[in-house]
Amino acid sequence: MELTRDNYYTPEADQEYLSCSQFESFLECEAAALAKIQGRYAPEPTKAFLVGNYFHTAFEGKEAHEQFVQEHFREIYKVRELKSGEVKVSGKKADFEKADEMIAAALADEKIRKLVEFPGENEMIMTGKLFDKNPWRIRVDKYIEQPFRTIIDWKTVADIRNRVTGRPGWTSFVEAFRYPFRAAVYMEIEKQFTGNKTDPAFWLVCISKQDPPDKAIIAM
Repeated sequence: MELTRDNYYTPEADQEYLSCSQFESFLECEAAALAKIQGRYAPEPTKAFLVGNYFHTAFEGKEAHEQFVQEHFREIYKVRELKSGEVKVSGKKADFEKADEMIAAALADEKIRKLVEFPGENEMIMTGKLFDKNPWRIRVDKYIEQPFRTIIDWKTVADIRNRVTGRPGWTSFVEAFRYPFRAAVYMEIEKQFTGNKTDPAFWLVCISKQDPPDKAIIAM
């Protein structure tokens, strides 16, 4: 199966390739993960999922962001239909207004803005094999090939510095949400896909939902 942006998040792709999110879903609940692969269970996108994608597409480019906004217009904007049939828009919903603040805070940071503007490929799909030769897939938020091989993962988080309940006990959000595992998978797949022998860099670029938003670039 040839993976594209259109079929990457489909049951058919899940049947052909493992991914980090799919692997983690089996750790949480095997029955639900299998039902999703078989097409018997299709969870609705959560608000957090939509806000996260809204945030990601802002860094992908103007065209990608505008397309996402149009596809999810009623989820993003406060829309009211009048008796006349006219549709009245009264601004964005609170979660997306907060996302706009976070995007602005990220772009106001010189180091993060340089990463956004630096030449690279957004949403790059790579494939490889792990463990017992199982095919895996990854979709990299941004991949910079030259002059230094770097995988960038944009992340929205509630709080960058506070410890959270994780695995095991109280830990950082990086460990609680298994980002070391994700980094290891991405780095190995990148080596297989590009034919390089050394590990690439893997950077989490994090923006918090606090007021004002906190920022961090975390090298894995």
